[in-house]
Amino acid sequence: MNPIKLHAQQPVSEALALMDKDKYKSLPVYQNDRIIGSLHYDELNAYLNEDKKDEKICANKLQINLIAAMDGIASMKLEYYHNALRVKHKKTAVLRFTAIAAILFIITALACFFLKPSVPSNPGNLIVAGLNKVVLTFADGKKIALDETKGGIRLTENKLTYQDGTPISAAGTAGVASVSTSHGVVYQVQLPDGTRVWLNATSTLKLPASFTNTEKRLVQLSGEAYFEVAKVNYATANGLKRLPFIVASIGQEIEVLGTHFNVKAYPNEPAIKTTLLEGLVRVSPLSDIKSLKGADPSLADPLIPIQEQQGIMLKPNEEAVLKGNKIAVNKVNASEAIAWRTGDYIYRNTPLENVMLVIARWYDVEVIYQSNLHKRNELLGGVMTKSADMQDILKSLELTAKVRFKVDGKRVTVMQQQL
Repeated sequence: MNPIKLHAQQPVSEALALMDKDKYKSLPVYQNDRIIGSLHYDELNAYLNEDKKDEKICANKLQINLIAAMDGIASMKLEYYHNALRVKHKKTAVLRFTAIAAILFIITALACFFLKPSVPSNPGNLIVAGLNKVVLTFADGKKIALDETKGGIRLTENKLTYQDGTPISAAGTAGVASVSTSHGVVYQVQLPDGTRVWLNATSTLKLPASFTNTEKRLVQLSGEAYFEVAKVNYATANGLKRLPFIVASIGQEIEVLGTHFNVKAYPNEPAIKTTLLEGLVRVSPLSDIKSLKGADPSLADPLIPIQEQQGIMLKPNEEAVLKGNKIAVNKVNASEAIAWRTGDYIYRNTPLENVMLVIARWYDVEVIYQSNLHKRNELLGGVMTKSADMQDILKSLELTAKVRFKVDGKRVTVMQQQL
């Protein structure tokens, strides 16, 4: 085990110096004693050299923390992968694998050698995630297609820019109503209060008309997002108080004061999951979900918790699962819940139907089932990497889920495995 640990809030310059001095090719990155990923020396250098012609950008990159650097490296790798596909129209090697993913690919390779796969290898029909758009919608209905290769945007009270400072619109952000991602896209949004939000594929974040409200900061989410909430104080007659941050989705609200957490609230999934990485949050089921239909989340009051269940307080590495009006709390490895930020999906004891929902969101395909296969009680576990070809993922699933797949354009049919 490496004696050196990198920490999430460390600047890139320190990490680079440590790795260069002791000749480490890669080191784990920790946040609150939990591993949130790993940093590779070669990838870090490539990220820094990406803008070597602009000394100012390079200097800024040396000062950012490792979480921001890991996000930048993930975006860089994804852009490289997409560019290779556009130019060469052939498969590229997957740039990042976990140990489990590597094992799955070895098994798949052996299976393809000894067995006839029902999903044919077809380089001309390569399906990869991404290459879709992020849409910014203003209060007047105007829509702007954002550059997904930029990785994210920053909203302030008087301007709107990409993460690298490139201006997007002269209009103030008071007119921004929502940010939406399409299939296969992960995008970062920095809110005017400093809160950072990573939106997963096919997700929408609705914003209030202003973040200067002295009572609360309220946003609405449909889909999945990871939040790093900024701590904001406001003055009262009794001194300073912390301004609550509330995330509302159909069926629940989450109230936080400053913390890191993930919310998975897709309308086509049977449960809403809230996973806490750091801090403290209260999750409450709502009795008035109609209030979420307003265009401006700040006008969505009252969000009324169900009286017989006023809410549950979550601690780090706990996950609240809301089904109907009932909330259950499970102990989890919270870092696995946000693996999607770097292009992975880690699943444990998960039905095939849930895994296929992720594939549908990544690759923009329709999944249909024969013989009620989606109702099977078998649970699966493994890792999928978004930069992989969908055909390769399906071949791996054929081995573990004991089904076979038929791919016809944008339709994937799940069929009984032939004996």
